[in-house]
Order: sequence, then structure tokens, then C-alpha cells
Amino acid sequence: MALNVNETNQGYLLGRLMAILEKAQKDALGDVNASVLDKYLNSALAAPETVFPTLLKLFEKHLAKSEKFYIKVILGEIMEYFSSEGFPQTLDFRDQGRFLIGYYHQNQQLYTKKETVEKEGTY
Repeated sequence: MALNVNETNQGYLLGRLMAILEKAQKDALGDVNASVLDKYLNSALAAPETVFPTLLKLFEKHLAKSEKFYIKVILGEIMEYFSSEGFPQTLDFRDQGRFLIGYYHQNQQLYTKKETVEKEGTY
């Protein structure tokens, strides 16, 4: 299976979002001792409504340092699937699993060479 940009499950989308936030941090700061994934994964799985606003604030700071604005485009595409009511308060176990799948799918796509992605016709 590969990244599904049409998947609308909240858990999957939040996992994709976490991968984007981690990529922005890495682009801005390089390798760090504790990434946003290391620091916030458990909280993001348990209480996304509380954690993701903080992570998005950090994202803006990281984006300003990295100047890799394609990340913001991907983030915007993911955010279109969330309602104006915000992030879900909690994720059940199934959605926590989908979160992790979304994270790894998005992460894999971010680090796949562009020629491979274009050849396969995926995102």
C-alpha cells in the first residue's frame, strides 16, 4: 500500500500531518535529539485536539527557517479535510492504528525520489 491522498479518515490524516510537521522540523533544524514525533506521539494519539494546535504553531516557526514551502502546500491539502470545528478530541484504537499508517505512508512519500513518484503516478 502507498499514500492515499484521498483518504478522509481523521486518524490517517493526523498521521500524515505528523509526518509533515516532522519533515518541516528536520528541514529547519537538521537532526535533533528529540523530534516532534518523539516528543508528541503519545499525546497526539490520545488527545489530538489539544496537541495539534501547538504543533502547527511550531510548524510555522520551522517553515520560516527552512523556506521549503512545498511542505506548506502539502499541509494545506491535508487540512482541507478537517472541518472548521477542529481536530478530534480523541482517537479510538482503530484510528490510532490509522494514524500510524498515515504517518508512515506520508513519510515514505516525502523521502521517495521524485522520479520514482512521477513514474508510478502517485502523489
